[in-house]
Amino acid sequence: MDHTTTTPPPPPGPDRTRFRSLADTRRATGDRLVAGVGGGLGRHLGIDPVVVRIIFVALTFAGLAGVVLYAACWFLLPPDDGRPSVAADWFNLDRNEPQVRTTGLVIGGVLALLSIVGDSGWFFWGLPGPLPLLWLAVPALFIYWLVVVLPRGARPPAPPVGGPAPHVPPADVSAPPAPAFTPAPRPRPEPPVLLAVTAGATAVVLGALALWGQVTDRDLDWTTYVVAAVLVIGTGLLVGARWGRSYTLLPVGLALCAVLAVGSALPSARAGEFRPSPATADALRAEYVFGVGSFQLDLGALTADDLTGRTVRIEGGVGEVIVLVPRDVPVRVDARVNGEIIVFDEREAGRGAEVLVAAEERPALVLDIDHTLGQIRVERS
Repeated sequence: MDHTTTTPPPPPGPDRTRFRSLADTRRATGDRLVAGVGGGLGRHLGIDPVVVRIIFVALTFAGLAGVVLYAACWFLLPPDDGRPSVAADWFNLDRNEPQVRTTGLVIGGVLALLSIVGDSGWFFWGLPGPLPLLWLAVPALFIYWLVVVLPRGARPPAPPVGGPAPHVPPADVSAPPAPAFTPAPRPRPEPPVLLAVTAGATAVVLGALALWGQVTDRDLDWTTYVVAAVLVIGTGLLVGARWGRSYTLLPVGLALCAVLAVGSALPSARAGEFRPSPATADALRAEYVFGVGSFQLDLGALTADDLTGRTVRIEGGVGEVIVLVPRDVPVRVDARVNGEIIVFDEREAGRGAEVLVAAEERPALVLDIDHTLGQIRVERS
């Protein structure tokens, strides 16, 4: 009697062994919403692609880590139809493509991790995360595609070099002359309908937001308009992935995401010139916050009795911060910035510059100034 046993099928769920070979993933050309990354990863790991897409969306709200990872996978992973990856096509990687793919995915994972860590992980130019590097990389890659890759695709193939000359049969004088060859007319390129429709929809949405802000007397931040434009363009990308060409929307969407990242990295979305000049002690606020521009707090109208013992905190983004203090008021200043600090006779400059000026008398006016990028000046009025 044959006592052969059969191995039971593995339980459904993710294949843990495939986590070690994520670099072998292929982007899906059938089950795709944008570039097939979610479908390809879901198929490779043996899980529902919807779960992968939800993870990408969730990571996008954590310092844009989802955008970093998705862009790296789109650029480095080849599709499942046999074509090379975008990176291999752009840079003619050939046999070096697997090594470049693995290295690039590791770098993308590190950048995404640094995006999640944010303030406590890494600073570059005074802004959290690897966003400044992305702002350099994305335009550079787009220019490379526009200048090198796009003309290369339109260039006719070069004739073979070397080898025997092709045999040309002798002309038959008795044969009738061949009709002149007329090249077929080139098909006219399709108009960018999706781009025009998306641009029109974006204008309508932004106009409706502005009108709603005026009717309800609400002062909308500029980031609100950027978010609305990103949502409309994202919808256009999803529509184009299914029923049309959407690659023309990608650079616009990436640029708006970069602008939105700038706004999210700042303490406030307010931009412009701010000149608060409180006339009474009650009008002096305990905290002032601004985003981009010039902020000047003039305390010249207040007396020593109004200011002594008060603490004023100023949090700025990019630009200059100026505080004018009366001459007879003792001041304690604690200032931090990536740039330059000038407090009375003291000056400090550089990345992470910090100045602490103690007051000779107590109590005193305390100025706690935390500025991201630019200049801080504290002067006597």
